[in-house]
Amino acid sequence: MPRLLVIEDEPHIRQFLSVNLRARGYEVIEVESAEDGLDKLQTHPPDAMLLDIKLGGMSGWSLLSVMSTHPQLRDLPVIVITASPERDDDTAPIHINIAAKIVKPVSVHKLLETVRRVVKG
Repeated sequence: MPRLLVIEDEPHIRQFLSVNLRARGYEVIEVESAEDGLDKLQTHPPDAMLLDIKLGGMSGWSLLSVMSTHPQLRDLPVIVITASPERDDDTAPIHINIAAKIVKPVSVHKLLETVRRVVKG
């Protein structure tokens, strides 16, 4: 069963993502901050991560930058979740581990289609 890490600070969106992914057989680890996500990345390595870009505290972009310096994390596929169809921060670097982008509001169909495409297992 593929393990997914969901980093989303809005409880209702985090629950929506988790419930729908668990119902399709994914193991889901939920956290609400990038700092907690970094801890889970190291203690419970997932097969992929769903990452909200605009978080309180450390942003999603900052987490991706930290991940790019860790050999065991730099190749982890990341599905970025954002409220903006455009890039959220034009000064943010392009991260090679971004496998897909989902724009809020997230539909169940788009969520599952994207996760299936990114997580092969």
